Amino acid sequence: MAVQAVAREGSQLILFPELFSCGYDCKATKIGDTAWEVGGKELDRVGSLARKHGIAVCLPYAERLVVDGVRGGLANSCALFDCEGHLVLNYRKINLYGPWEKETFLPGGPEGLECVLLRLKGNRSVRCGVVICYDLEFPEPARCLAVQGAELLLAPTALPLPNDVCDQSLNTIPLKVVPTRALENGLFVLYSNLEGDAEAVPGQGVTGFCGCSAIIAPDGEDLGRLGGLTGGASLSAVLRLDDYSRLKRENPYMADHAARVRAGHYKVLLCPPELPGHRGLDSQQQARAATPDAYELSLISNPIEALDLVAETAARLSQAAKPVEPVELEEGSKKRKAPRADGKASVPAKKRQETFNIGRRIAMYWPIDDKWYNAKVVSTDETSVGEPLVSLLYDDGDTETVKIKEEKYKWL
Repeated sequence: MAVQAVAREGSQLILFPELFSCGYDCKATKIGDTAWEVGGKELDRVGSLARKHGIAVCLPYAERLVVDGVRGGLANSCALFDCEGHLVLNYRKINLYGPWEKETFLPGGPEGLECVLLRLKGNRSVRCGVVICYDLEFPEPARCLAVQGAELLLAPTALPLPNDVCDQSLNTIPLKVVPTRALENGLFVLYSNLEGDAEAVPGQGVTGFCGCSAIIAPDGEDLGRLGGLTGGASLSAVLRLDDYSRLKRENPYMADHAARVRAGHYKVLLCPPELPGHRGLDSQQQARAATPDAYELSLISNPIEALDLVAETAARLSQAAKPVEPVELEEGSKKRKAPRADGKASVPAKKRQETFNIGRRIAMYWPIDDKWYNAKVVSTDETSVGEPLVSLLYDDGDTETVKIKEEKYKWL
């Protein structure tokens, strides 16, 4: 048995992969039939094993939720027992991945993101928390535990193999994302992933699991890592909490983050805006798509090369600039006089400049929100042809560059 074997090797904590009790590649009906309950005989047996061998056990399982004695839905859960067999935390996965998980399980509540003191053999203890697989791909769950003082993050996982070239980014999760969580939060991460082939489950689309389980230090470096196929090998490492304290002192991320939170810099995270309906988003994207020139962005460490690039780019844009085609806009409408076929201005340029004087107040109607927004003209694009591009500063602080013809407007 795994618990007994690692305990004999001297380990004080063992972590299993996601849904270890039933397997991730399991039909929803079977999961429901084999689900465990908190306080049930299955988890009691795990607690007894932890107490018998003097080892803390973190075991992911499919949980049958029970509310006021009534059996309900399922949760993708993880039970954490200390070395005396006490259940100190029962975490339920918050971020369910894909249609299959969302149809099979209910998400956990915010109370699960709790840092607990885990007692280990030899009168030792460690402050730790649990996340499951997809949770770790978001920065917030790990940060919530870190700000509570977590030293160790337990992350059972069932990360699949990439099915095609488009899914190759999955390989970056164990190799890049997980070490980043350790570094940015200054904590140890135990990452236990399934490996090998998977049974076909309708709606799941998983052919196998990529392995790459790892134990990562607070500086983002691997203390140990397995390959993709190991035949079920275990991985162990010594976590030196003295090194943890030193790395915390040397890493300013958490202290600086706390200062920014207290100053209110991140308050937008408490109530993020609804991006799909955000004013001007669609028109901005359309304007960028319609822009004929593509701008190349480069990161250059040599200042001389940077100056040369700026001069070269400025010369290229100057040569590409087209003559101004003045147009006349009537207040409160979108009518304009068309440019003449011979390329000459049909309306004096002075007229256009008077119409769009910098500082003039304007109200713009945005169909996305079905609202009017007040702004002032801060600049005009003198190189635009046809519809004028006008840069606006809204009263709420937002800025936009819009094609006036495409928007309803009225002068204030």
